[in-house]
Amino acid sequence: MNVHAYPVLRQFFGAYLNAEWPEEYGSPIAAAAAFAAETPAPRRVAAVAEIDALVAAHHDPASLATHIEALGCDVALDPAVDDPVAFLRTIRATLAPG
Repeated sequence: MNVHAYPVLRQFFGAYLNAEWPEEYGSPIAAAAAFAAETPAPRRVAAVAEIDALVAAHHDPASLATHIEALGCDVALDPAVDDPVAFLRTIRATLAPG
């Protein structure tokens, strides 16, 4: 996977959903809301486009979870239990400019 194809997601995951996200934000949605509050709308639009591209590129939940992790996301997604697409769609809804 070319992690450089998703620069805004790499920045979001690395800065907001890193190993400290539970202590800093309490939930991935709160972390996404903090990113949205601190990030200009054009950058949030870019993040939404990157999420759409990432989901479109990976139809297998295990592959998608692996790629989310490779982008620096420290949310433990177990594709046997968790739905990585639903996770990204929730993040997407939080990041999308109103």
